[in-house]
Amino acid sequence: MGASPWQVARHLWAESLLIFVLGGGVGLAFASGGVNGLLAIAPTNIPRITGAGVQMAEFAFALTMAVVAGLGFGMYPALKARSEDPSRGLREGTGSSEPRGTGRFRRALVVVEVALSVILLVGAG
Repeated sequence: MGASPWQVARHLWAESLLIFVLGGGVGLAFASGGVNGLLAIAPTNIPRITGAGVQMAEFAFALTMAVVAGLGFGMYPALKARSEDPSRGLREGTGSSEPRGTGRFRRALVVVEVALSVILLVGAG
């Protein structure tokens, strides 16, 4: 409540960036471990199998994309926080400072997310 809009936006960007970079790092660790695991069980008669692996260029690209995505997706909440008056929701007594109609959009996003998750699970199965 006492922070300036710029301080709130900066905090939201930093939080988003941290989450995306940690997620990218965990993904890279899984990718490297997965490739090493597959190389351990792969037959030796496959041509150029010893050259397979996650190279430094892929690491750099993945981390760059994690930073870009973190900054990009962190921009929406940061801009939203700068334009909202946090005390408005408290004065109204509703507990929410969001305008009417945004709940429908969020519910639609949840439906799409669940549908895509089911499709991925069925495809993986």
